[in-house]
Parts: sequence; structure tokens; C-alpha cells
Amino acid sequence: MAPETLLKATVLMAYSIRARSANASTTLFKWFLDMPIDAKAFDATTFTKNRSRLLEHEVADRFFAEVVPQAKLRRYVSSEHFSVDGTLLEAWASQQVGAAAR
Repeated sequence: MAPETLLKATVLMAYSIRARSANASTTLFKWFLDMPIDAKAFDATTFTKNRSRLLEHEVADRFFAEVVPQAKLRRYVSSEHFSVDGTLLEAWASQQVGAAAR
């Protein structure tokens, strides 16, 4: 999987597009990732096998180096407050614990 696609998929999962059915979620996921509608969906092991590539090639660093200044310019971010969806943190933490146990 291309590092750019992996990064987009990670961002999508972080913001978790909510759909009424798993089929609709898969369709939205493929659309966001520019995948053909009939392409085989990848599973969670795709992320665990390829995540190191994002870090090695600094794709995420370059992505956020471009995105954050644009978000600040458009006032999408604020230094006045910070909020986090705790359920996303819990889900990420449980993935990290599970990956470390393997």
C-alpha cells in the first residue's frame, strides 16, 4: 500500500466516518481513498504491516507540516482550547497494546 493511501486511511479512521451500514462505510472509505468501487478492501493487518513505512519516510510529518499551517490560516484550529474524543484515544491505545503483545 502506498504511504499516502495509508496516511489517508489513518486520518479517515481517526475521524471515523459514521454510516448506517458497514457496506456504506466501505463505499465511503473507498471513495475517500480513490479506490475503485470493486477493489478488495484491506484489513487491519495492512496497517500494522505498513505503519512503519509512514514513520520511516516521514510521510505523516510532511503531511502535517503542510496541513497545519493551512488549518491555522483558515482558523480551523485554535490555541485557546484543545479537545479530544476519549473513545478514539482508547481505541488507539488498545491497538498499540495489542500490537505490542504480538
